[in-house]
Amino acid sequence: MADAILDEPRTDGAGVIDSILSRCTEDGDCMIWQGQDNHGRPAIYPGKCSVRRIVYTAAHGSIPEGRVISVSCGQIACLE
Repeated sequence: MADAILDEPRTDGAGVIDSILSRCTEDGDCMIWQGQDNHGRPAIYPGKCSVRRIVYTAAHGSIPEGRVISVSCGQIACLE
């Protein structure tokens, strides 16, 4: 079954981020992903699509070559 995020294609970054954030809970400064995961890391279709990469791309554009998308808080499910 497809995740709700992928049910309706969106072309605007804000729409994608809103859909993703609707599946998160706040924990201090963190937005904790409540959807599927890949070894604890936020994922859509585990092993195929990193939610952090989707959020980064929607907010900032393409990811520079060799860049690693990670969080500094240490919470593996955080999207902040």
